[in-house]
Amino acid sequence: MVFLVILSSIGLFYSLKYLYKSFLENEEYARLFSFVGCELTLLLVLIGVKPYDIATTMFFALSFGLLARGKFNLYYLLFVVASINRETTFLLTLFFIIYFFNKMPFRQYCLGVLYQGLAYLIVKMLIMGFYANVPGTPMQWRPLEVIQGYVDKPVLFAVFFLIFFLALLVLSVRQWNDKPMFLRVAFGTIFPVQLILHIFLGYSYEIRVFAEVFPVIFMLCAWSIQMMNDQARLQQPQVVSYLAKTK
Repeated sequence: MVFLVILSSIGLFYSLKYLYKSFLENEEYARLFSFVGCELTLLLVLIGVKPYDIATTMFFALSFGLLARGKFNLYYLLFVVASINRETTFLLTLFFIIYFFNKMPFRQYCLGVLYQGLAYLIVKMLIMGFYANVPGTPMQWRPLEVIQGYVDKPVLFAVFFLIFFLALLVLSVRQWNDKPMFLRVAFGTIFPVQLILHIFLGYSYEIRVFAEVFPVIFMLCAWSIQMMNDQARLQQPQVVSYLAKTK
């Protein structure tokens, strides 16, 4: 199990790098983004961590990178593996349906949606059949418990992680309209669904359930930081020019 976590962490680094370079061509920044993204992922999944959490972020980062580059055949192959890892790959299909509508030949679009739907159902049925004799329920309806957990059980370190995650969300939506449409649609499609699922089916302070959207949040934050740096560079010559005129 430890080996799988280590392997997933290495895969996450290169998947984040691949995603970053799908939008921004800077090798040095790509490595820095990947390193920071890995560290943030390890931090955010600490509460209630499961062995497949890091792999989930890795698969979604790589899937977004492939989709952003238009490498659909590789994405379709990866989709099956990602569905075996965690059943939340329906979020990728939802994003695919919304973002690629009218952006690719209609026949190819329909076949892509159909393939993902069938692949997801087949994988899910096989897994449910395999674990049919294992005790448990498919899902737990517990919105009141989740809300009460946030109000009645404010564990200090859990609150810190929550505030940190909220800070990342605020940074990710800064200068929203200047971000790539791909990233905006990915966030707008996936995060609200995850938030609803978290409230109705999850546990309080369990930030790990948002692992699928981590790569998008990291990219949006990186874009915000990049724009702030660019603005700082643009302002510097104006200051120098003003000082020159006053001498």
